[in-house]
Amino acid sequence: MPKQTIRYRFAFSVGSNLVRGGLSFLTILIIARGLGPEKYGDYAFIFASFSALRMLLNMGSSDAFFTFLSQKPRGKKFIAVYAGWQLIQFFLPILAIGFLIPDSWISYLWVSQEKELIVFGFVAVFVQQQAWQTMIQIGESLRLTHKTQTMNMFAYFLHVLIMLVFWISGIISIKLIFMALIFEYILVIAWTYKILGVGKLEGQPFDGKVVWSEYKEYCIPLVMYSLLAFGHEFVDRWLLQKFSGSTGQAFFSIGYQFAAIGLVAATSMMRIFWKEIAEAHENQDVEKIHRLYVKVSRFLFMVATFFCGFLLPWSEEIVKLALGPEFLGGASILAIMLLYPLHQSVGYVDATLFMASKKTKAQLIHGAIFMAVSIPASYLVQAPKDAWMPGLALGGVGLAWKLVIVQIAQSNARAWWNARVYGWKFDWSHQVIGVVSVLPLGWLSYQLAVVVNPFSTSNWVLQGGVALSLYTLSIVALVWMVPWLIGFNRDELLSTYLKLKNYF
Repeated sequence: MPKQTIRYRFAFSVGSNLVRGGLSFLTILIIARGLGPEKYGDYAFIFASFSALRMLLNMGSSDAFFTFLSQKPRGKKFIAVYAGWQLIQFFLPILAIGFLIPDSWISYLWVSQEKELIVFGFVAVFVQQQAWQTMIQIGESLRLTHKTQTMNMFAYFLHVLIMLVFWISGIISIKLIFMALIFEYILVIAWTYKILGVGKLEGQPFDGKVVWSEYKEYCIPLVMYSLLAFGHEFVDRWLLQKFSGSTGQAFFSIGYQFAAIGLVAATSMMRIFWKEIAEAHENQDVEKIHRLYVKVSRFLFMVATFFCGFLLPWSEEIVKLALGPEFLGGASILAIMLLYPLHQSVGYVDATLFMASKKTKAQLIHGAIFMAVSIPASYLVQAPKDAWMPGLALGGVGLAWKLVIVQIAQSNARAWWNARVYGWKFDWSHQVIGVVSVLPLGWLSYQLAVVVNPFSTSNWVLQGGVALSLYTLSIVALVWMVPWLIGFNRDELLSTYLKLKNYF
């Protein structure tokens, strides 16, 4: 059936994630405008801190769960055991924050945030990023991408609608945002559970000792990795909150959120890619692994590059128009962070190849090396010049440059390692040629739009339309001349074009 093909699932996932990205963008604008820079910075810090804590609590078990589900059918008992483990992950932090950790420690760790907000923040992040992601994993393992992504779009649409009501009513607050997220995702999880028929899955043989052994072998290297990943993510945001305050956190978070839009194609593809790689690895189909790897890594890198190339020259206009003049201090951070999705896309592919093929030790080694460099680098670029150990006092700008530079090095190190292990050629030339070709085209389209526009330069709609038209034409010409940049040949481009033409 067409719904089971990789191409269909990817196309549906990209389409739904584009809608989701648009809804997420609207949400950012509503929340940022409603809260203002300082409160939005507090909200972003609490959210980011628990996103980091989730990695520590999870200890790689989520990746193991999806990998095992993708290899072969597992049954209801397998899922029920994992759900029990998630409940433990949920209640332990609530117990610790609510009763065990002294208030003075909580105030220090979360830089004077209220305990009530911290608890609500944890619950919101958990249901969105842990419980809901488990439902998506189950759907993807069953190749039901269309159902899970439809529900994902519904969740984002509902969130935008509720945030809009809060904003218009003038009652928007951090607490209400967290409460809304909790309500929305509990609703969507219950609905998706019914749609996927999780309760009606066939029972499969379940040997607790064998399953425990599988999890142990997979997750032990990831325990240390999870600890390092938590430290890396939390320290980055904690230092930013400490040295640059809530406003600095807000400026960086805006850039980070915009950069996430450039990862829509990558996030759309990763679960599908993971499923196919895990199955191919189980069947020892190295040829399929290589074919998928080359096509996916090249395509995703160039999609992110196209996104960055167009928006980079417009960073100041984007911030001013979308968020208002009070957020203009974050325009330079946005410009830098637009470069982040390029190699983050490649990093996703190689990290997924590690995890789907159960090479978790390699993930630990690569992660440990680069996080060991990244954490002190965070202090160096953010700390004030008069600190006990002087820093560069670059704030969010320094953190943005650090993320981009470390990501370039780490993603290429992973790609080189995978090439060495599997015996194929290290694939890097498309990165250089793509960046050198595309970024100047974005700058040129911006400059020509300013020259060609017969109206005032403040007419951003007309300027943007002219620039986008020129940029799109130049990108189409580039892809036609050098199709291997996106992992295609010319025959495949023609075939795809004809299929799209016939479809529409």
